[in-house]
Amino acid sequence: MDFACVETPEMIQHREDWVNRTLRDTYPDARVCLHADRTTSVWRSDADGQGWIRTECDYCPSFTITLTSCTVHLAAWYFTDGPAAL
Repeated sequence: MDFACVETPEMIQHREDWVNRTLRDTYPDARVCLHADRTTSVWRSDADGQGWIRTECDYCPSFTITLTSCTVHLAAWYFTDGPAAL
């Protein structure tokens, strides 16, 4: 299990900016998304009444679907704007 303190979107955005500034010299086209802005949707299954949560990043394709009784962090998303690769 991954126990971590709750981070505000501002704290996550600050870390993301630092990572991207640090990578810029070595990998100028690389970007990292730490998902500061996320959308969460909740729905119930018709069959058993179990709830589900979908959490998706507003800026990259990263998402997760979990039971309402648990949740997970979205993993960092690495991508490039050009030919350079990590």
